[in-house]
Amino acid sequence: MTRSPTSPALARTRQARLMVLWLQWRLSKLATGEEAQERDFAASLGLSASQWSQHKAGKPLGPRLARQIEAACGQPAGWLDLPQEDSSAAVPLRDLFEISPPDSLPATTQALAEALGIDPVAWARGLGLAESPTQAGFPSPAADHRIQRVDLNAELVQHEEATLLVRVRGESMRDVGIFNGNLLVVDKSLTPVHGDIVVAILDGEFTCKKLYCRDGLVKLQPANPDFPEIVPQEGQELRIWGVVTSTVTRFR
Repeated sequence: MTRSPTSPALARTRQARLMVLWLQWRLSKLATGEEAQERDFAASLGLSASQWSQHKAGKPLGPRLARQIEAACGQPAGWLDLPQEDSSAAVPLRDLFEISPPDSLPATTQALAEALGIDPVAWARGLGLAESPTQAGFPSPAADHRIQRVDLNAELVQHEEATLLVRVRGESMRDVGIFNGNLLVVDKSLTPVHGDIVVAILDGEFTCKKLYCRDGLVKLQPANPDFPEIVPQEGQELRIWGVVTSTVTRFR
């Protein structure tokens, strides 16, 4: 018997609630001082690391695999299929996935082309990249070189469905090359780790900072000495909204 494909709405619901399970597992491990490696979580679900990466990035979960994951995590059958609105436990995740910073938009080919001031048709074809025989630097004007086509969308965006462009406001990250008005490429499917540049939400306010996470201490570090570190205090809510993978700067 041919199985009917998973509907897009159900696929999104399962993927979002799968992330709830991953976050809960990770936090429980970190709280007890254990390592929280994604490969270990994948193994607990009966998945390979590559399978987990695919489903985390948005590959639809079939019903059989969904039931397998629910059983492995101690959830009742059908839990992954419940709309987020039907469960108070899913409210924080709904906020995480649906609330976006001001001046943000999906990282579509059109949006990236416009951000770089490039004709979308040329963007779709791919831009020319000069291949130089030199080891470093630019090709010599007199040197022979080949031209290859480069897809900048593929270069800048790893997971299109989970990636947004976010406009930066302020100069707190200027020393790492992020300036007021830049566009950040933010991937919400990546797990943030120590040293990542992230977009975070602190008490409902968005900020872009470097994530420090060592010896039980979590804080947000600016890349500008004129701005203070942000160390969440008791009663404050800090959430990592996404990991910054690239920044887009226009010079003219």
